[in-house]
Amino acid sequence: MDLYFNDGYHSDIVHCEPHVSLDAIHADFGRCTDMNNIEPQLVRLTNNTKGKMMVQWMGDETHTFSVTPSSAEIPPLKTVDFRVHFKPASANNLYSSELECYCYYKSTRDYRLVESLTHCPPFCVTLTALASTFQSQQQPFLPQISLSSPHLVFPATNQDEASYRTLTVINQGTTPIIYDFPDMETFSVKPKKGMIKSKHETLLVKALPTKTKAYREQLALCMNHEDSFTQVIPVTCTAETAEVLLSNNGEIFFRETCVGTTTSQSYQIKNISRVPLDFRWLIKNQDQGLIKVEPAIGTILPNEFQEHVFSFTPMALEKYVMKPTVIVTAQGQSKQQSAGKPRVFPVRAIGEGASAEVKAEDAYVEFGNVLVGSSSTQVFNICNDGDCEIKFKLSVTQKIEGSSAAQALSANVALTLDCYSGDIPARSKKTIRGVIKPLLRCQYSFEIKYSLLTPELSCKESPPEHLINAFACGVFPLMAVTDARIHGSGIGIGKRQLWSLFQLDSLNMFLDSDPSDRELQYSVQTRNSTRRRPPVFTRAILDCNFGAAPVDSEPCYVTLHVENTGTVESEWEFLFPNDLQIDLEYWSESGEYTEDELHEMKVMDNKLFSVSPKKGKLQAGETCSITFTYHHLMSGTDRVPVLLKLSRGREILMNFVGVTVEHDTPYIHFPSNKHSFAPVAVGEKRCPKQVYELYNGGAVPVTFDIDCMPLMALKRENFGHPVLDCLNPQGVIEPGKTHVIEWMFYPLEAKTYDVDVPIYISGGEPALITFTGVGYDKTQLGETMPTVSDNCEGDVPPMQMVTVPGQTVVLSHERISFGNVPLFSKTRKVTFMCNTSEHTISFAWHVTNTGDQKVVNIYPAKGTLQPRGSQMVKVAFTAFGEPAFYDMDMICEITDETEMAKYRRRLRDWERERERQIHEFTITEKDLAQSSAPRSKGSAPGAKSESVLAINSSSAHKDLYSAPPKSKTYKSYKTLPPILDRSVDKDREDAIEAEKMAAAMWPKPVPPKPFLIHLGIVARTHSISTFQEQFFDEFSNFFIDKTLGQTESVDVEDSVADDKQAPDLTCTESESQMLQGVIANVLRSLVDDTSFHQSVTKLTNESTPYFSQFRPGFLMKTEALADGTEEVTHSEKPMVNTSSQKELPVEKSAFSPEAKVEPEHTTTRVSPPNRPASSGKRTHKSRKGKTSPLAGKSKDTPNESVTRIPAFANLVEDVLENTLMNILLESANNEVNITARPRLIALPPRKFTPSKDPKH
Repeated sequence: MDLYFNDGYHSDIVHCEPHVSLDAIHADFGRCTDMNNIEPQLVRLTNNTKGKMMVQWMGDETHTFSVTPSSAEIPPLKTVDFRVHFKPASANNLYSSELECYCYYKSTRDYRLVESLTHCPPFCVTLTALASTFQSQQQPFLPQISLSSPHLVFPATNQDEASYRTLTVINQGTTPIIYDFPDMETFSVKPKKGMIKSKHETLLVKALPTKTKAYREQLALCMNHEDSFTQVIPVTCTAETAEVLLSNNGEIFFRETCVGTTTSQSYQIKNISRVPLDFRWLIKNQDQGLIKVEPAIGTILPNEFQEHVFSFTPMALEKYVMKPTVIVTAQGQSKQQSAGKPRVFPVRAIGEGASAEVKAEDAYVEFGNVLVGSSSTQVFNICNDGDCEIKFKLSVTQKIEGSSAAQALSANVALTLDCYSGDIPARSKKTIRGVIKPLLRCQYSFEIKYSLLTPELSCKESPPEHLINAFACGVFPLMAVTDARIHGSGIGIGKRQLWSLFQLDSLNMFLDSDPSDRELQYSVQTRNSTRRRPPVFTRAILDCNFGAAPVDSEPCYVTLHVENTGTVESEWEFLFPNDLQIDLEYWSESGEYTEDELHEMKVMDNKLFSVSPKKGKLQAGETCSITFTYHHLMSGTDRVPVLLKLSRGREILMNFVGVTVEHDTPYIHFPSNKHSFAPVAVGEKRCPKQVYELYNGGAVPVTFDIDCMPLMALKRENFGHPVLDCLNPQGVIEPGKTHVIEWMFYPLEAKTYDVDVPIYISGGEPALITFTGVGYDKTQLGETMPTVSDNCEGDVPPMQMVTVPGQTVVLSHERISFGNVPLFSKTRKVTFMCNTSEHTISFAWHVTNTGDQKVVNIYPAKGTLQPRGSQMVKVAFTAFGEPAFYDMDMICEITDETEMAKYRRRLRDWERERERQIHEFTITEKDLAQSSAPRSKGSAPGAKSESVLAINSSSAHKDLYSAPPKSKTYKSYKTLPPILDRSVDKDREDAIEAEKMAAAMWPKPVPPKPFLIHLGIVARTHSISTFQEQFFDEFSNFFIDKTLGQTESVDVEDSVADDKQAPDLTCTESESQMLQGVIANVLRSLVDDTSFHQSVTKLTNESTPYFSQFRPGFLMKTEALADGTEEVTHSEKPMVNTSSQKELPVEKSAFSPEAKVEPEHTTTRVSPPNRPASSGKRTHKSRKGKTSPLAGKSKDTPNESVTRIPAFANLVEDVLENTLMNILLESANNEVNITARPRLIALPPRKFTPSKDPKH
């Protein structure tokens, strides 16, 4: 704009000097009233170049205005004057024309004199000529105009700075208008003069204030050279100086700031002038590192509030006072124009350095148990208790404990924070969100540390300091089988056998282990495949054997009690092959089915295996029961793979195996073709006896024979040493029973022995079993080899958690472990039978193996239980014979007496009806009354035939319940029935008739089937020396019965086999007659013997002996015979009746014949009740006055001698046993509370009784 206006004519400033210039650009002739005498206007043209120039004026077309001379030559830097002439053509008119003058270098007048590089086009200078020919009596054209802005207001500027506004003059009339603006000091217009020929004319108005003040003037617009046509235009402009307003009176206060950090404070500056201001902040040298301002330089528009940010960075714990200044300069309208005078405004800034630290509200953060592959979020707060804001940086250190710790060394940190760095204002807190994503099953511990950021110091951050400890545990969904029950066809299988058949130890181990990456790849919903046999991604494979049973027998039900042993929800599902396979279109299937695929299809189509429920969810600690069912519909071995899938957990492939045999086929069920014996030390003198069980899963007895030839070959290989020996290689197994085969393993070397032994089955297929035994060297292994076998301390749960349908009695312990027991000792444990029904039940204990009757004793062996009643059962284990492993299965037969009473009542009704139908018949002859009188003396043929029919009819009813009587006459031949083609309709009618006859028959009532309960007894016996060597601390807990060591046999009290009859003895007829005669003579003589009658009567009146009567003093005469003692004569050896009513075997003692004491006339002295047994001195002598042989052999007192007698020790043990059992029984019957707090009863004070002695 300045370049346009500053042309040397409208202003004195010329930005660029022209080559050729005129002294005036307007030639105004004014109002010419005398048209014949018009003076020309003088115009001076200056050549500002150093070249000679030629000038050529171009006149207008009408030649109203002309310039003389029309051409001229101007020397360099010279001027030439020209005259402008006006020759109007008519009066009373307005004239205006623009005259052009072209100037060019004289050297360029001919192209031949100029080179192309130096050729310059001519310069054009214009001259505007104006004139009016209105006469003095004639009024000029009346101008009709309008202005774009009736009041021109210019923006505020600095002093001596120009501002511009445009003014548009609109000609609303039909005549031209000549305008003229007079010169003013502050305002000027370009073009100053001119004619408006068109509709409008745009003018540029300039304001140039020379002083700092406001200018309000009027701009005169003269038109058509007539003063009366002048229009006034108000104009306003202002010249301003730089002025700003500082907030807070020019003071800035910083909050306390942590040393080494920066605090920002906003500060406002307002431009109170009307011109833009340029500012620049100036910081003193001593404050350069303490304070900064942003922005440091800039522009503030008029009336603008601008925020400046001050940054304060303390370097020490002290107070700072800083004085920054701002220099403000008014900004010009353009860069070419000069700015105003700068002004300085001081600011006072105050700040202080401080220190603080980060603390946590909770020092410990517990994420709990987090499922591997998922995430858990916890929020914790960190706070700043100081007076200054701090900047922090967090870091996380991870530590892992558990089985996966070695694998997790290279793993990334499982804990991530949403904010690792930031700032905390003073006395404030900040919330941090932590997310943990465990990748391993282990215990995570995290240490979160913080560092204070000091970006302005040389050390950018402080050393890390402890802030928070966080803990988490990565877990997988866990399940465990805590109990297992079998019923149905497998009711004869014990709990330990079921645990082995289903490999539940391996199943629990698989469920407790970590899944692989392939197992976690698919969920239950996506675990599908297009293959006929889906792929297996797991190595956890086990067999679940349902045992064997005959065809069409009751299904085998196996119920597992499953518990969620983890801490998170466990979702599980059993997937059969058809659940994993995606159904495809028929055209997409190709190829033929293999035998395994066809077998699986047969099993699935017939639904031989089923699981209920197939899926479910268990919260932490919850339990449920899963029932597996196998139907014995078709003979053969059935297999089907079932995948147990835990959501986000393990995959376990369970191969369901079941065997169904024909009714007449002998079959022994072998769950596996391998068996391992317990390890035995090399060089043992008495190796333990071990067992191997065979189960008859068929419906007929099985005779087996073990081929001992491989054992003999093994013996020859070991220099005639019997490494492995079978004690009972042959035997017969009843249906549904288990037979125990005893083995002895004597290792010769510290190695593993393997031998394949064939087992032949009469009428069946033989089996080849691999027996494995491990021998170890005690001197090398030392204590690393456990002496307690796994059979003795197994993982089979001892308590029942699953209730079987139909079970009315529950045992408190189903597995009793006696542990390690020395030989010739007796160990007892108790369990309780609880009747959970509302019926009265009876029970009877049975032993599955006859050899176990010698070592196990159960009391009571049989009995009854009232509804909701309980019974304490004592189980006694007697260790004798050779060291052995014992894993016995006792069966308790439970009978519902309420149902048995109903059965007996129905059976009685059935037998009564049977007798009635046998003896009762109906005569159906219609003419019987007419023909009976004349034929009373004889039987008519017709009547005979009718009565025979009636009898036959009656006997026909009899045949329904009993077999027909044997006939004495038989026909030699019988006519065959005719050969006829029976139709389908005839067969259907016969079947319907047979059903009707069967419905009309009254079947014989069937007794209720007893329920079987299994009690497992586990023990291992050791020789006394071995037990003292390995279990020295426990040896004092056992009582060694010396009589067992001498006789190696013990009469078991209330043996479980009491209900079994002795085997029948075969004898000849003469032997039988002789035995009957001898017994008859003996009984007859006893009946006639009066002395025998007296002895029996005396025995009934005999008092019960006491323990003190068995000391040796009672066997001899004493010196205190006359001191009020009474004499008691015994006719036989003194017997002590214990609760078990048994006679204890004794060794040689004072009670034996070798003691030279006549048992039938033994005299003892019993102290009176009112005399203590220990009062008085006694001399123990025999009846004839001789001293006792027992007292003569030893110097011990008689009491000490008796205590050494084994019979006495056995008696004491039995007394203690019965005492403790009585206490337990009374406590079980709620007769006494053994857990009650003991009470001390204070007796009343004793009253003083005066003495009757007259001396006192």
